Order: sequence, then C-alpha cells, then structure tokens
Amino acid sequence: AWPLLVEFQSPWSLLPSTSGLETRDLRGVESVFVQLVSIDEAQKETWKSKSGFNAVLSKSVLASQGKFGAYGTPIDVKVKPMPQQSQSAPQDATEGWFNISFTSFTPGMLESDRQLRIRAKQVDSSLLLLIAGTTRARFSNQEATFDKVLNSLQVVPTPKTRLR
Repeated sequence: AWPLLVEFQSPWSLLPSTSGLETRDLRGVESVFVQLVSIDEAQKETWKSKSGFNAVLSKSVLASQGKFGAYGTPIDVKVKPMPQQSQSAPQDATEGWFNISFTSFTPGMLESDRQLRIRAKQVDSSLLLLIAGTTRARFSNQEATFDKVLNSLQVVPTPKTRLR
C-alpha cells in the first residue's frame, strides 16, 4: 500500500503524538483521531455490514492495543451503520458511516459509556477510520460538530514515484 495524504478540519488542537493524528478538546472529553486498519480479501466484501464492521473494530480500536481497549475489552458494543453523511460527494461505494456505542474501562477500572461516529474509507487493502467520539451523555451536544469534522475528510494516495 502506498502512503496516503489525510486531511480533516477540527475545532480542537492537534496533539503532539508519535502514534498518529489526534485532535482533542483539552477542556472536555471530545476527540477525533485517525486509525488505519488492514483488511483481508473477505473483509473487503463484508466490512460495511454491522457484523463485519464490529469485527474490524474488535481487532483495532476496541482491541487491547487500541485506543479504547487498553484497560480491558469494551462491553455492550453496538454498531449501527448509517446513511452516508457526505454533503459534497455522491454515494461512494468505498466508504461507510457508523454510530458505535460501548462501555470502556478507565485506568481505575471504572466503566465509561462512550459513543463514536466513524467515517470509514477503503483504500486498497486498508480501511482509514476517522473516529469522532465522547461520552454517551455529551454525544448529542457534539453531534453536529462531529459531522462537520467527518465531512471534511479528504484522503488521497501519494503520487507513485521510483525515488528512494
């Protein structure tokens, strides 16, 4: 897979990180981040379904090495595919939108009810996930902001070259 150029607009500051792109409201719990997930040939056909996307999440974002699984596997995971929300583009067969709700665990092993909105874009044998989320209690107040951020996503493969 070739490197990708990824752009999105967020009202929050970019966090200095070696693990990827993340913006966060430092006064709240809202964040937006990018995760790239490899998919196999079978998943290329199934990732847009509820069970297929749940499988993708359980091996990435919700896994022990993922953002929300570091302190234990999240429970009560609910995946809901959504109609595409892109305002500027026609329906795109290489992308899908999802609402995800689950309960994750904090470092102190307290339960935290979370809700995410995810825009997934298939690029070759990878899924680029732009993930916007907060606590379930705050989600409805942030939903319009999250949609605006997710709608700003642009993904472009870098030009192929023989330079090394």
